[in-house]
Amino acid sequence: MGIIVDKEKCIQCEMCVENCPEDILVMVEDGVSVAYPMECSWCGACEIDCPADAIKVRFTKEVGPVFIKREEK
Repeated sequence: MGIIVDKEKCIQCEMCVENCPEDILVMVEDGVSVAYPMECSWCGACEIDCPADAIKVRFTKEVGPVFIKREEK
């Protein structure tokens, strides 16, 4: 996964949810959850704004940009 949330460190302040320009993070009972990982623009705002250092943004092949190969005619 590209966005890693350490639920033990998360203090549920909602800073990451409020500052995510893509609105991919949501609050759930036990902290922050990544609702739309494929919509992430990898800006790092959630990681930078987290006062508890509970979020890490890591680019991975599995969650990175998606390219669709079109069939040639």
